[in-house]
Amino acid sequence: MKNKAVFLFSPGPFGGAEKIVLRAAKAMEIPILLIKEKRNPKPCEEFIKKLSELHIEYLVINSSSRFDNKLIKELNSKINHLNIDTVHSHGMKANFINSFLKANRVATQHGKTSHTLKTRVLEKIEELRLKNIHKLVCVSEEMFENTRHPHKILVENFIPELLEYKQREKSEEERLKVVFIGRLSKEKGILPLLEIATKLKDFDFHIYGQGDLDHLIINASKSSQNIYYHGFDLEISKNLYPFHLLIMPSFREGLPLVALEALASGLPILASQVGGLPKLLDNDIFLAKPGNPEDFIQKVEFINNQYTDIQTEIKEISKTISSNYSLKNWIEKTNAIYESF
Repeated sequence: MKNKAVFLFSPGPFGGAEKIVLRAAKAMEIPILLIKEKRNPKPCEEFIKKLSELHIEYLVINSSSRFDNKLIKELNSKINHLNIDTVHSHGMKANFINSFLKANRVATQHGKTSHTLKTRVLEKIEELRLKNIHKLVCVSEEMFENTRHPHKILVENFIPELLEYKQREKSEEERLKVVFIGRLSKEKGILPLLEIATKLKDFDFHIYGQGDLDHLIINASKSSQNIYYHGFDLEISKNLYPFHLLIMPSFREGLPLVALEALASGLPILASQVGGLPKLLDNDIFLAKPGNPEDFIQKVEFINNQYTDIQTEIKEISKTISSNYSLKNWIEKTNAIYESF
């Protein structure tokens, strides 16, 4: 008898985890139990629009607090009524709630952020509750190695929409177009990024995202000739072709979806040596020390000077990405987890 599974998810601002959950639910025909936060309902409302467009089955359960006993009781009632065998949660809030549910409990950690003290405290609480999760899914080898859980499983992310590979070209006279895509917060390396952009005045830096440090980016874009702030753009991952380099000076990462999408499209990356990025890039040319702007500056200049020569390396990485990080592989591994109960 097939294991009946559902996803449990509390959406945030639309990003990598939201894309993964949407595409996986559609492909696997899995319903989603949505936690709608009373204090901030907008992300869930925006996510529901996407679910409706894709004709994905969902059920909304309202939540009025971080530890919501009423929510847990209602979810357990729904699980019993719908004869659900397995609840697969995604993200910190959903993983925490899942640890109290009466079902086979699978949780995916999409990466810790720790961008505020409050978040670090909540991540610690989640870590304690993960002991009650039956199977813990880690999305990168680094996360897998550093996670203490008796039943951890490595299931790396997939690319929701595989972009067409296109080799980048740049003339010697053309200014290098560097792009940053992500949350504008401390752990994403925004402060080092600004130092890098300020010192590399001959290169253009295009910044996409939003967060608690967006005021710094706005001010920098007004006072600098080479920094351009575009705000949050939901479709930016589909429009990477005008750029020459994606920069990721993060202090912490899991296996960032934007990196997979960029490499699949043929866009070179310069990233911090954190999370799953060293394995993904596997070449010192494309890796720099986190929190070290000078190392990034030297690598950006090197990539600019050797831009044509690095295309062969990027093409090989792109082939590996397209074959190894497929939706098909992800579904096979995930179904195997469900059927193991």
